[in-house]
Amino acid sequence: MAATIITPDDLHKFKEDLLSDIQRLLTQRHTTSARKWLKSNDVRRLLLVSPGTLQNLRVNGTRYRSQRLEVSSFTTMMTFRK
Repeated sequence: MAATIITPDDLHKFKEDLLSDIQRLLTQRHTTSARKWLKSNDVRRLLLVSPGTLQNLRVNGTRYRSQRLEVSSFTTMMTFRK
């Protein structure tokens, strides 16, 4: 069984490669997942409400509070598309 010797330069090169890969992945993730508006299906999944309930909240401008998520006002915070 052959032994491989790792030098401090090898470790430094590995560290630089690893950090650059992590930085590339993080910047790639931020550019693809940022959306300004939420779709109705996404909102319904977050709030655990039916389509009719979501429509009533939109029409009435009702404040909705749940244990999972608190949304202070639908009309001022978000615009929903059908």
